[in-house]
Amino acid sequence: MSTLYITKPNTILNVSDKYFQIHQQNQLQAEIPIHQVSQIIIFSPNKISPQATRIALSEQKPILYISEQGYLLVHLNDFQPPLSKTLIQQKKQWRNQTFSHLLAETLIRAKLHNKCTLLRRLNHSHSTQLATEAIKTLALLLEHLPSVNSHKALWFYHNKANNLYYPALGSLLPEVFQFHQRQDTPPLDYINTLLNLGYALLSQNLFTFIREVGLNPHWGHFHLNCINHTPLVCDLMEQFRAPIVEDLVINLVNSQLLTCDDFLPPDDLGNYLLSPAALEKFIYHWEAKLTAQINHYLAGQMTYRRCLQWQVQAYVDYLLGKIDFYQPLFVTWKANKPLALFPVKQTIKQRRFVSFS
Repeated sequence: MSTLYITKPNTILNVSDKYFQIHQQNQLQAEIPIHQVSQIIIFSPNKISPQATRIALSEQKPILYISEQGYLLVHLNDFQPPLSKTLIQQKKQWRNQTFSHLLAETLIRAKLHNKCTLLRRLNHSHSTQLATEAIKTLALLLEHLPSVNSHKALWFYHNKANNLYYPALGSLLPEVFQFHQRQDTPPLDYINTLLNLGYALLSQNLFTFIREVGLNPHWGHFHLNCINHTPLVCDLMEQFRAPIVEDLVINLVNSQLLTCDDFLPPDDLGNYLLSPAALEKFIYHWEAKLTAQINHYLAGQMTYRRCLQWQVQAYVDYLLGKIDFYQPLFVTWKANKPLALFPVKQTIKQRRFVSFS
């Protein structure tokens, strides 16, 4: 089972018998057996025919539309999870403020830790004052996170971390790719365009795994009001943004696998768009990232894609009371060693702060 990406301009996805058909300029370019496709990702302004849409949704293959700027436009799916013990328990805990707060705090801790770790790795070889100060402040936010006792305060920590992190990250990139803030709509620099694209693809993968285990992706615990996004997907994404999306984007620009020449001239609104060839290049490296091996704290070596699936199942086990706490993925890094993932345990009675030493 694989993801079908529609990237080349003026492409229409159709269906005939048991095959998805890719047409360009009224000519058939390829046929893919329907049963081999798990999800479809279409980049604007390409199209999918009504017939192909109907077939895909009837077979529970979600369709994601992504804009030329890289952000998610529409997420189509007709999947209605059947009433089950898992779904009943999810709704119960969705309404449980204590459960939701503890889970949200756990995920924000993973977000802050992983972003801080990524900054430390980059700052190790090319230090900037902005990054050094951001690392110190993020560590302080982590230290005080257990004292946060409201949803509003958690959002303050979340937003404060973003306001520190992204300018620091920008200062560590090659000069032509440096940026000063996270801005998804519209993306007015190269990196924000790449981040939009990576976050959209990460969202789609998590959505698929959430749907497969019969959860309702609209019942989140931290992200309660999302536009064009699903709350539970946004919640679980927090632990993966830095080690998957941001690490990939940094590697692509630092290694010059993507350069300024891979972007089209800014449009009338100042948006920086990837060329069609560069978009295919990004997707190639995205798939390579998802199939890269990482040392998981419980299962040993596994791919990042498997990590996504594993963490969704861990959330299900937490909902059902099979485990006492949800263990998000924390990235650890030491000089001259690859990234690894390890657990940090948290229960209602016990919280542990992660040391950066």
